[in-house]
Amino acid sequence: MPWRSGRAVSRPPAARSASALAALAMLLRRPGVLRPLAFAVFAGGLAYTAAGQVFPVEARGQLPQIALPTLDGAPVPLADAGGRPVVVNLWATWCPPCRREMPMMMDLASNRDDVVVRFANQGEPRATVLRYLDSQDLGGERVLLDPEQRLMETFGLLGLPSTLFFDADGRLVAVHTGEISRAALANRMNDLSPEAP
Repeated sequence: MPWRSGRAVSRPPAARSASALAALAMLLRRPGVLRPLAFAVFAGGLAYTAAGQVFPVEARGQLPQIALPTLDGAPVPLADAGGRPVVVNLWATWCPPCRREMPMMMDLASNRDDVVVRFANQGEPRATVLRYLDSQDLGGERVLLDPEQRLMETFGLLGLPSTLFFDADGRLVAVHTGEISRAALANRMNDLSPEAP
């Protein structure tokens, strides 16, 4: 803060922002700064992502004792899984990674009866979900509606898709936020179920 006649003179916020942008522009014009800056941003993002995958902060809790409706309106208690582990995928039709992973996830789920897999749509009306499933020729038997996004709120999740993995006792053991590969999903399901093929 500049001094004038022994007292501080405060700059308006617009002037402070302009100064910061001018300083950033000067830094970016220097080739010697670009590479370390880009590396620092990349390394920071990579570390943040790795920490989220290896040490998922939100991977605590229990399968909630709530019931969510199917597309036909029948309530399904999430915790009622017949003593089997449960995988809950949170998704939305407007989410490109959700749309990419869903056919693979539904295919894998249809070939496993040792783990219960549910797809909880977040915040969308039934008609929107049905229209999407029909357009993609996907079945809706594992799809639940969570119009108030209770699951995202319960587990403090910030992004979609998010896949939650619960053991046979209903304890949350892992969370994967972002698109998941077939191999990663199968490995997680195998970890949950010792009887897996």
